[in-house]
Amino acid sequence: MKRIPLRATVPVGLAIALIAGPLGTPATAQATVPITLTGASASSPSTDVTIAGRAVTITAPGTYEISGTLNDGYLSVDTAASGAVNLILNGATISNSSNAPLQVADADEVVITLAAGTTNQLSDATRYVYPDPSTDEPNAALFSTADLRINGTGALTVRGNAYDGITSKDGLVIESSLFILRSGWRRRGGERGWPARSWSLVVGSNAAWPGPSRS
Repeated sequence: MKRIPLRATVPVGLAIALIAGPLGTPATAQATVPITLTGASASSPSTDVTIAGRAVTITAPGTYEISGTLNDGYLSVDTAASGAVNLILNGATISNSSNAPLQVADADEVVITLAAGTTNQLSDATRYVYPDPSTDEPNAALFSTADLRINGTGALTVRGNAYDGITSKDGLVIESSLFILRSGWRRRGGERGWPARSWSLVVGSNAAWPGPSRS
């Protein structure tokens, strides 16, 4: 397991595929709450999930299973209560054309588990829209102010189109066997492009990095 220190980020324009080995899963001491993404909105039977159009907010610790597609919206975790928030991504795709698709505003800890056999995707805006000039966060496709842990045996693709792919302002732990990275770049005038190069980075207690390779 590779522990990434405080204020860890994954670079701008990054597309990430997580292909995991045998990993742990979060504790499920209580019932799992389903959140079904339905394109332009979502549904959930729990009062701890607030849904306002394309904005889905989790307001209490617990275990939540997210599936489906949310277009031009976001999933947010915002709870001051003590305890971890466990998010199981079970075939979830979230995109946002003006902000971050998955953001943690407040929580003790958030654990994201990639359900076995699933592919999950996050894609953010090319230009972020903030409520006022003094606001500059969130600024990553997957953004967290709390401790963030990612595990599971599914796959996750994160596309950071404006800033970072993943940012945690607290701890960030990724329990995974392999990253396949495709990094973007920005020309001096601001125009973005994609070089024909990819990187493979093995993460784990017995991992080694063979170095970058041209694709």
